[in-house]
Amino acid sequence: MYREAGRTDEMVARYREWIAAEPDELVWRSGLARHFLEAGARDRARAVWEEWFALPVGPERARALDVADALEGLGLDELALRAAERAVEGGAEAEAALLFVYDLHRDRGRLDQARAALDRLDEVAGPGSPARMPLSDCLERLGDLERAVSVLEGVREFRGAADAGEDLEMRLAWLYSEIGEEEKALELWKDLWTRIK
Repeated sequence: MYREAGRTDEMVARYREWIAAEPDELVWRSGLARHFLEAGARDRARAVWEEWFALPVGPERARALDVADALEGLGLDELALRAAERAVEGGAEAEAALLFVYDLHRDRGRLDQARAALDRLDEVAGPGSPARMPLSDCLERLGDLERAVSVLEGVREFRGAADAGEDLEMRLAWLYSEIGEEEKALELWKDLWTRIK
């Protein structure tokens, strides 16, 4: 409405009012930053989000991972990674944040940084963590099949063979075949077959 009427200064002022009233409502920051990006004012778009980073950290703050996602959507990768790091430091979302970092780097073709994020995830995610399965998938996508196998073996050992789950075991059997461990693959397929029958 403002833009169509050529009243962009009023629009910016209104966004600033909304941001001041609701500093953690990400739609306001995203809208204003998008306007600046479309106008070629990348520094001003970054400044909108720098204000969020300057806010005191606390439970009332928007989830850092939501901020990272919004920033990635705007193409502000450096700030997205910074928000993801804040989520890692916060602890509660560390595993999801590291998967986010991996995805962002992989999508941008920065495979060394993607691997580094997975290395960090491997250190952070305990043997019973739900993040171990996606970790294995990510390693497989990067072609590190032996490490993917190692992660799945660790999950299977933690859960116990009886409770490992068919999906995990089928994936593990397939990966065994891929890395030339045919005997292990066959043994696992036979075990699966007898349990499914």
